[in-house]
Amino acid sequence: MVLGAAGSAAWFAPGYGLGSDQVHGLAFATLFLGVVALTLIDRSNSSSIRSAPFRPNRALAAVLPVVAPLLALTLFWPPAQELVGFGRLNGVWLAVPPSAWIGVLLALEGLKPSGA
Repeated sequence: MVLGAAGSAAWFAPGYGLGSDQVHGLAFATLFLGVVALTLIDRSNSSSIRSAPFRPNRALAAVLPVVAPLLALTLFWPPAQELVGFGRLNGVWLAVPPSAWIGVLLALEGLKPSGA
């Protein structure tokens, strides 16, 4: 589902005027937030998604504060963008990765068995 969301974003974005470097950044950010959604859903197997972020998860607590700023750095700082080949995302395109994250999170939450 996460790969489908990132692939859809990458597939349709060029038709709306995004260059290949911008599409790379968009797809990467969507994949990153999709992995966070999968982690939260996995953590919520036995309870509601609302409680999952507040339960102890040392791996997520160690990795997320390091990787999230690096993602922001590669999306917004020109030297880092040039290094990884990402283009600057403007306007509504900045809302696509978080929107995909919310969509994946809600879809996977809805697909969980009701007894879990």
